[in-house]
Amino acid sequence: MTKFILADTPRYWWPVVVNMPDTDNPGQFAERTFKVLFEPRDQDAEAAERACVLAILDVEEQLKEDRMSLAAVIKDWDEIVDTDKTPVPFNAAKVDQMLRQPWARVAVWTAYHESMAGGAHLGN
Repeated sequence: MTKFILADTPRYWWPVVVNMPDTDNPGQFAERTFKVLFEPRDQDAEAAERACVLAILDVEEQLKEDRMSLAAVIKDWDEIVDTDKTPVPFNAAKVDQMLRQPWARVAVWTAYHESMAGGAHLGN
């Protein structure tokens, strides 16, 4: 058994599964995957961030803040390519572009929260 490591700033790679509209098959979804390097906020900071986002009444502003909140915990990515299959460099503009796609944003949020649950949802 591996010992628990208490890091000041934990970081870890996590898989993201995106179910997005299939461009080749109308009305169907295609599963795409990539990896994200997360640097999670601690519990208190996460709760404060969620409260801040939820307190925003304007939907457009809330979505913008939600994207910025999620972008803040993404420190790198792997296995993301453009339409020519060329790796997409990691930078703030590309993260924002990716998170503007609803299916990608939902998939990253799902992966982040699953990683934070520590497996608690797996049969418990």
